[in-house]
Amino acid sequence: MDRYAELPLDLLLPPEIPMRETMDPAAFAELVADIRANGVDQPITVTPEGQAYRTVAGERRRLAAIAAALLTVPCRIRDLTQLRKLTMTIRENLQREDPPPLDAGRTFARLQDDHGLATDEIAALVHKSSSYVATRLRALRLPADVQDALRSGSIGLTAALELGKVLVDEDRAWLLHHTISGGATAEVVRSWVLDVNQRRANTQAHPETAAPVVHTEAPPQLLAICDWHRGKVPLDKTLKIQVCADCYTYLLDLRDEIARRETAAQVEVDHVAR
Repeated sequence: MDRYAELPLDLLLPPEIPMRETMDPAAFAELVADIRANGVDQPITVTPEGQAYRTVAGERRRLAAIAAALLTVPCRIRDLTQLRKLTMTIRENLQREDPPPLDAGRTFARLQDDHGLATDEIAALVHKSSSYVATRLRALRLPADVQDALRSGSIGLTAALELGKVLVDEDRAWLLHHTISGGATAEVVRSWVLDVNQRRANTQAHPETAAPVVHTEAPPQLLAICDWHRGKVPLDKTLKIQVCADCYTYLLDLRDEIARRETAAQVEVDHVAR
């Protein structure tokens, strides 16, 4: 049976597996200010551990309460098995906000290693798809440079997994650079990876006739499609901008309207010339 009590903060331990290495500083500061003014409204879920209590759900509230200089916080005390404790921590974080892929992957790996759970069993426990769990476990096996870019938010998970398929380190490093600098989509990265791996395979099979392989010393030019004039341009000469879906649609409609006017004007010129 659950019990409720006001517990001293110095008796509350952090979760065994934090789901996030970092937190949004601005959002955390807002939470601290709210707790300082109003206290902790939602009890922190804990489970007894010796003379202390292990936090199961509510780690951000616990840290914010410490930052707000509170002495005690309301807690829901539950007697939980080790597996149940980990599962509750994971669910609470997944429901509130999707954690970074590598953080989630480490947590899922813990469930595998400590409890022998298969991917589909983990997915059922945390109420996510098997592919969600599997891709985050795969992220843990990515090369260090790709993991660093994923951790910093420079690339997304799908692009990172595609880069993980590159067979040669120097090829991957070069494609990673262009993925970050050019803001390439996962689909574009996938095509790059297929191309560079095929070049490597051709080099091994037919070294005398193979096309040059992508490498850092003399890389071939990567191209992207310009959304404005629909032509291929060097990737390094493209710009990355952020607009909402409505503005993007407007820009495309404007592009098409300009093209129609230019076509009509050219038709008029041709007609006068005749």
